[in-house]
Amino acid sequence: MSRCALAAQLLIRAPWLFNHRTRYAHSLPEISGTQITVTRTTTVVHLDALPPIVNNQPRQLFDQRPGLVLAEQQNPVNLNLSYRGLGHPQESEYIRGMQDGIPMEMDGIGYPTLCYRPNFQSIEQVQMIRGGSGLLYGPEPEPVINFLSRPSGKKTEASTEQVFGSDGLYSTYSALSGPAGRWDYRADFSHRLSRGPRANGDDTVNQGDLALGYHFSRGHRLSLAVQAYALQSGMAGLMSGAQFRGNPDPTSTPDDWDWAHRYTAVLTYHDQLDPSSLFVQKAWGGDQDLVTRADTGAGTGTGIATGATLARQRCHYTGLDARFLHH
Repeated sequence: MSRCALAAQLLIRAPWLFNHRTRYAHSLPEISGTQITVTRTTTVVHLDALPPIVNNQPRQLFDQRPGLVLAEQQNPVNLNLSYRGLGHPQESEYIRGMQDGIPMEMDGIGYPTLCYRPNFQSIEQVQMIRGGSGLLYGPEPEPVINFLSRPSGKKTEASTEQVFGSDGLYSTYSALSGPAGRWDYRADFSHRLSRGPRANGDDTVNQGDLALGYHFSRGHRLSLAVQAYALQSGMAGLMSGAQFRGNPDPTSTPDDWDWAHRYTAVLTYHDQLDPSSLFVQKAWGGDQDLVTRADTGAGTGTGIATGATLARQRCHYTGLDARFLHH
């Protein structure tokens, strides 16, 4: 169970650089660059058409996606998604989560859990690819949820957002992007903290992204994207629906904590060989870990912890993805 926080927002953005667009969910084209969906069972939502999502409220983002089931939780460590009731939603183990076509799971085969999600303010659109097209991105069952980062701007622009809300919520997001001769760039940083509605429900999230691109010639580009993410969050403890309706405030695990970190670098080579041929090569690598602290012995009937366990899961990942399209 989760409870939404009230928030007041201050947005500073150069008005001559901001063009408001009202766009809602629609289907991807069957061919977009080297991405081939082969079916119309896709859904795309542009975040410019939604109010800014700054707190741990992913339901605002996913409510336009058919068949996607979200299990909410107070702390932002995990994103819990399932599709049409197939599989347990815990940590999204039965779908494929990606950012710019790069897998977000800790370990796609051995431990396919989502302990990371990008800051929604840094995302331009979210694609949901259903049916057999999802197999183009790996062995997990469909659908694929692909978060597309905001691209480097064609003109220089800067923005900052400051949000204050209930339960000690404070969020700041700032971004700068533009061209510089043959170069283009984009940098953003976000910081969010919240006390939460229950004791030991506080969390702090920091994320920074940097993207640099160099244009050798028209249609010939090399780019580097670096993403860094750090989270620490208390765990107030789970409760049933009946317990929540009776009293939504008690904390059953006052000393449990989670820490998560993720660092990724992606190098992309884009070459429009001729009007009919396109080649895109991606190479990426990174490191992600999840550290958990949990009391032991509290469930013996005394309600008092007799010890604590500290566990760490760490994954290193690398990948190559080459796609060639010829019309």
